[in-house]
Amino acid sequence: MCFRRDRNGELACPESHRRVAAYLDGLKRRKYSVQTLKTYAYALDELLSFLVVSGVERVQDVTAEEIAAYRLHLVERGLSPATQEILLRAARGLFNWMEPSGRLFLNPCRGLVVRRPPRKLLPVPSEADVKKLLAQPHVGTAVGLRDRALLEVAYCCGLRNEELVRLNVLDPDLRAARLRVMGKGRKERVVPLGKHAVYWLRQYLNGPREKLLGDDVDERALWINRFGERITSIGLRHLVRRYAVAAGLAGVTPHGLRRACATHMLRRGAHPVQIQLLLGHADMKSLSQYLRVSIKDLTEMHRKSKPGR
Repeated sequence: MCFRRDRNGELACPESHRRVAAYLDGLKRRKYSVQTLKTYAYALDELLSFLVVSGVERVQDVTAEEIAAYRLHLVERGLSPATQEILLRAARGLFNWMEPSGRLFLNPCRGLVVRRPPRKLLPVPSEADVKKLLAQPHVGTAVGLRDRALLEVAYCCGLRNEELVRLNVLDPDLRAARLRVMGKGRKERVVPLGKHAVYWLRQYLNGPREKLLGDDVDERALWINRFGERITSIGLRHLVRRYAVAAGLAGVTPHGLRRACATHMLRRGAHPVQIQLLLGHADMKSLSQYLRVSIKDLTEMHRKSKPGR
C-alpha cells in the first residue's frame, strides 16, 4: 500500500501504518475488489495524515473528540458529502476491526453516524437507444461479431464491467441458454441468456473467436481482443463508448447497459427479487437506484394522464 512519507522517505507513524496495512490485508483476504482496496487505502492515508498533524502518534490512541475534529476538517476542506462518507466509513471500519481483537481499548467511532448522501439518478438508456447501440457493430467481420455478441450479453444479463471481461469460453451454455458468471467476492451465479444473446454468441463462437485467437489456442477468455488476448476493462469501456458515439448517444457505458437491463425489466413487470438475483446483488438496497427511476417514470405518466379528471 502507498502511504505518504516524510522528506526522508520514512513513514511518520510506522506502527499505525502497519495496523492499517493489516486491516487492508484482511479485506483483501475477504475478496474485496482491487478498486475498493485502493479507495480504503487512500481514505485511511488521509486519516493518518490528519492524526500526524494533530499530534496523535498511535492510531490506538485516537479519541472520539479527534474523530469529531477529523469530520469537521473534512467539511472545512469543502469535500463533497459522498467523499466525506467514504473517508468516515473507512475510518469506522478500521476501528471496528481493531476493537474486538484487543488492539483498541475504546472505539472512538462507536457513536459515529455516517449518513449516506442522496444519490443522483444516473442516466439510463432507453430501449430505443439500446437498439441503436446494438445495431452499430459491423457483423461482417470477426471483431464486429464479437462486439455484437458482447453488447447483447451485457444488456441481456446486466453484468458488471469486471464480470464481462472475466467470462471464459466455457461459461456460456448455449443449449440451455444459460451463462455462468463469477461475481463480486468470487460468488458464482447462473443467469439466463435471451434468444438474441444466444444467437450472436453462437455466431461469434462459430469461427470469429478462433480467428481472433490466432495461434494461442489455450486462451480461456470468451472475449478476445485484436492481440489474441482477453479484452480488458479499459478496452471494454472504449468499445462501448465508440459505438455509443457512432449511434449518437451520450454517456452510455457498460454499467449504463446494466442499469438499462434492470430498469427495462422493471418497467415490463419483472419482480425486484428476480432482478436482484440476475444482477448478483447481496440485498434489495442495491436496487434502489433502479426502483427510483421506475417511480420517476410512473410519476411522469401520472402527471400526463391526470387520472380523476
